[in-house]
Amino acid sequence: MKFCYHIVRWGLRGVVRSLPSIFKEMSEAGFKAIETHDVNVVPFFDNKQGFLDLLSEYGLHVVSIYCPGQFISKSFVDSLILRFYWKEVKRFTRFAEFAASIGGEKLIIGGTIGVGGNEEKHYRILANKLNAIGKACNNLGIKPTFHPHLKTMVENVPQIKTLLELTDPDLMNMTLETGHMYVAGIDLIDFIDTFHERINHVHFKDIKDGRFVELGTGEIDFPKIMKALRKIGYDDWVTIEDEVNTPDIQWAGSTDRTPLETAKNSRRYAEKLSLIS
Repeated sequence: MKFCYHIVRWGLRGVVRSLPSIFKEMSEAGFKAIETHDVNVVPFFDNKQGFLDLLSEYGLHVVSIYCPGQFISKSFVDSLILRFYWKEVKRFTRFAEFAASIGGEKLIIGGTIGVGGNEEKHYRILANKLNAIGKACNNLGIKPTFHPHLKTMVENVPQIKTLLELTDPDLMNMTLETGHMYVAGIDLIDFIDTFHERINHVHFKDIKDGRFVELGTGEIDFPKIMKALRKIGYDDWVTIEDEVNTPDIQWAGSTDRTPLETAKNSRRYAEKLSLIS
C-alpha cells in the first residue's frame, strides 16, 4: 500500500494563496503524494502548467481530488440550481479532466450534507448520476470512487449497500472512509470483508470521543485494518486525513501541533503500519 496526505490539514479557507508553503511543508514531512479538495484546484483550471510547476518544484504527485456534490435537492431553490445551473455530471467531468491533465489518478465524490432522504427514487437519481460520472472518468483514465459521509443519505451499511446495488461496478465504486464509517457505527473489518470487491480507495482518519483526531491517537485499530486490507489484496493508495483545527469541518478535533508537525507524526505512524504483514 502507498500513503499520501490530504492538505485539508492546512484548512480550506484561503488555502490556494498558501499552496507553495503547503507543498513545501508536505515535502519536508516526507510525503511525495497528496490529495486535495476541489476548491484548491479551481483557480488553476486555466493554468494547469502553473499547478504542475508547483508540484514539480516540491517533488509532489496529486493522487486524487475530493469533490462534494449536491445530487439531491434540499429545497425548491436547490432544485432550480440543480436543473438550470449546477449540472453535476458536467461539473465532475471537468474536475476529472483536470485530474487527468496533471497526472492524477482518482476522483473522489462526496454526497450532499443535510440530505437524509431514504426514498428509493433518491438513491436511483444518485446512482444514475454516479454511473454517468463514472463513465466520463473511465474515458479519461481516472478512477471514480464514492465517499460515504456523515449526515448524508449514504452513511450507514444499508444505505451504502443500496447505492452499491444500484451502481455499475465498472463505473463507480467506494472509498473506505474509516472516520465517517466508525462514527456511523460501521464495523470496519466486516465492511472490508463484505464489500472488498467495491473498495477502490481508502481514507485513514482517526476518531476519539466523536471528533476527528491525528492519526494513531484515537480509537481506531489501524494495524487490524491494515491486515484486513492486505488480506483482500488491496494494494493501492491510502490517504491520511488529519482533520483537526479546521472550523469548516463539523467533526474536526483540535491540536496544539502545527500542520507540519502533524504531517511528520502521521508519516512516522504510516511507516510503522507499512511494516505490518
